[in-house]
Amino acid sequence: MYLNRLLVMSINMVNLIFSKIIRRISSYYQKCEFQRLNKIYRQKMGFFGEGSNIDSKAFIKSPLNKLFLGNNVFIEDYSTLECTTDTSAIHIGDRSIIRSFARLTSAQGKIKIGSDCSVNAYTTLFGNGDLTIGNWVRIATHVVINPGNHLYDDIDTPIDLQPLTNKGVVIEDDVWVGAGVIILEGCTIGKGSVIGAGTVVTKSVEPYSVVVGVPGKVIKKRGEAKKNTEQSKTISKYIKSNPVNHEDLKHTKSNYIV
Repeated sequence: MYLNRLLVMSINMVNLIFSKIIRRISSYYQKCEFQRLNKIYRQKMGFFGEGSNIDSKAFIKSPLNKLFLGNNVFIEDYSTLECTTDTSAIHIGDRSIIRSFARLTSAQGKIKIGSDCSVNAYTTLFGNGDLTIGNWVRIATHVVINPGNHLYDDIDTPIDLQPLTNKGVVIEDDVWVGAGVIILEGCTIGKGSVIGAGTVVTKSVEPYSVVVGVPGKVIKKRGEAKKNTEQSKTISKYIKSNPVNHEDLKHTKSNYIV
């Protein structure tokens, strides 16, 4: 009985030691692979800024000279950067992050993302017609932004063979795009706007708009509450500095008695 217990303990100890060795080897290999790949990126990419990292399991489906990363950019595992033509390119600004499973496909155009932006998981950004994103833009999960579209007027020709329109999309600074949003070609999202979850944006949006629905509609403007509060304060201040003379008020009222 004692020998059996000792044997089981010994086997467990060996398994534990073996597991630790495997984990250390795996960790060392991943670190070496990460360093090797980032050295290649630094040498061959269009630009690879200081402190930037592309995780070893990210998918780079592009000639490296088509990719331009600023400083401290992070591309997480299982995200995809893809340039498919000679004229396409992807530019990502300083301190921006592309989360796991996000996909950037420049197609027949360019994707330009500013500084301090985030593109979250399962979001797809296309570049046909050019997609330009400003600074401090938050893009939530499951968003699709498509700056191009298929024509479909000719019923005798498969839609896939008909021409494309590439009007582009522009998202200005400090915009928050909620989960599941779709933004279609030709739209400009004005500075400081908020696009609510599930919205389909089919036309341009003025700065500081809050947009919801299918199709998207402006329900209010950011800053209105603050503006109304400031107006109320101004009115209150005026009333306090100009008190009402009740005798004059009575006299004024009497002039209107019929």
